[in-house]
Amino acid sequence: MGGRYGRTDFSGYTQAQLVQMLTTGRTTDVRAAADGWRDLADALDDVALAIERQDADFRGLWQGQSAAEHAAMIASLVDGVRRVGRRGRGVRRQGDGRTRPD
Repeated sequence: MGGRYGRTDFSGYTQAQLVQMLTTGRTTDVRAAADGWRDLADALDDVALAIERQDADFRGLWQGQSAAEHAAMIASLVDGVRRVGRRGRGVRRQGDGRTRPD
């Protein structure tokens, strides 16, 4: 990261030290960013639920191998969306200086 103050090598710091630097410096900005990650995770939960509901309505109308492959694809998609949501919550907890789930 170049700039008028030169480069900073963050690799020498632990994650805990980096989080402490953030939370000590600009707590309002850190909280706003953390809340953004929470909001993203909540939105992804809603997306996963909507996909599951739409798939449930559609599933009975289709049979055979293509239906089975579609179901596997949907399951993988929903799993991926949920994993990203969980990661977003983890980022929020780290940025907020907490270790427990929301």
